[in-house]
Amino acid sequence: MFIVKLKILVLAAVFCAGSAGLSSGYELWEGFDGPFIWSVATWDNAGVSVVPSDEHTTVGETALKFSFERASDSRKAICMLEKVMDWSEIEGMKLDIYNDTGRYVSLAISITTGDEWEWYESRGIRLDRGWNKDVTFDLTDNSYKAERSNWRHRLNIENLDSVLRVSYLFWGAEGDIYMDNIRLKGYKKADTVQIGEIRMLDCFDYEHTEWLLADWSARAESLELCQDFVSEGSQSLKLTAKNATEEDKATFCIEQEMDWSGASVLYMDVYSPHHVPVKINAAISTGEDWIWYESPDITIGQGWNKDVAIDLNADNFKSEATNWRYAASLEGKEEVQMLSINLMGPPPEGLTGSVYIDNIRLGIE
Repeated sequence: MFIVKLKILVLAAVFCAGSAGLSSGYELWEGFDGPFIWSVATWDNAGVSVVPSDEHTTVGETALKFSFERASDSRKAICMLEKVMDWSEIEGMKLDIYNDTGRYVSLAISITTGDEWEWYESRGIRLDRGWNKDVTFDLTDNSYKAERSNWRHRLNIENLDSVLRVSYLFWGAEGDIYMDNIRLKGYKKADTVQIGEIRMLDCFDYEHTEWLLADWSARAESLELCQDFVSEGSQSLKLTAKNATEEDKATFCIEQEMDWSGASVLYMDVYSPHHVPVKINAAISTGEDWIWYESPDITIGQGWNKDVAIDLNADNFKSEATNWRYAASLEGKEEVQMLSINLMGPPPEGLTGSVYIDNIRLGIE
């Protein structure tokens, strides 16, 4: 009896050690508490909307909520992130999913890589109703399908050093799915930027403002200096939009030659009186050609949103050179020609009303 128990204990120890090894080495890649640049796939699919949510979170304060109509194997619901990434050291992915559809749902992932945008799709995994923790995908095995395999699951993912898009595909139901705590095995977090100096760009404490309604923006209705919702000094800038959406933003800008050499972060304080989420981003135009670099959207909630930060060293700006994908680095910081602020609200009506900005600063390394 003692020998049998000893064998059981030894096997249990080996099993536990193996399980620990399988789950080790994962680092948080996306917790949805930063800039929100996820979207429904731009081609025909069953997806309806992708928004940040404070429901069903497992890390931080925000999860991704994906709503979709009836999705089938032939017309899946797809949400995605487009960004240039080097995943050459990545071996696996884990994420937490809350299935709020009331039915079993199937999930697959797709990794799009290389200059030809080759689509690699995993096998489907069945999700139970409610919580599905630590849903795992192996990125190193040969179970992915692509056009060149005649859509049979027999390929390894190639060109992981040039990942362009990550997609999540759902089918078998309709309703809402919540995703959070996406971790990657082999992922290394970028070093934290050390800010040595804060330089004020604008606190709006003067009689007149040089900020303008962008002449190409029909959704920018008005702007004015005001004494409401001030975070620094005695005034803020009130920006008013009408029916501004992601497709038709309200844009406000200041045209001024500026030297942002050494700047790594753009900060601003934003006050929103709206009970629905509002999105804001910044566009920086640089050089003799006024090249437009637009940052990812940031979702702001009702009330004060202090120190809204845009990483000026990131490679997630979009520009004409990247075919308007979030894959560009900001070039020409020493010759900034224009700073633009874009506002937008949720579809279909978009944002109508005012948002207040103040205390615009640069963080210098």
